[in-house]
Amino acid sequence: MPKRRKDGNKFTTISISWKDKERLRMYATFKKETKNGKLYESDAEVFNKILEDYSSNRENPTTAHPTYPTIHQDTRQQD
Repeated sequence: MPKRRKDGNKFTTISISWKDKERLRMYATFKKETKNGKLYESDAEVFNKILEDYSSNRENPTTAHPTYPTIHQDTRQQD
């Protein structure tokens, strides 16, 4: 199976529309006032909170599923 990430890299980039990104940022909470202005939660923090809420209201899956098919996927995998 191909390697999914570089060693030591904790983050990835996901592609979403600007419209959805602005919508996501509506849920960011204020953290503190800085000399440059107001600081709100990062996109990653907001995404994590939304994902936690979503998963707490659904049955937990047992495995992650790839979003794109590849030649290297296990052909015995049952979906």
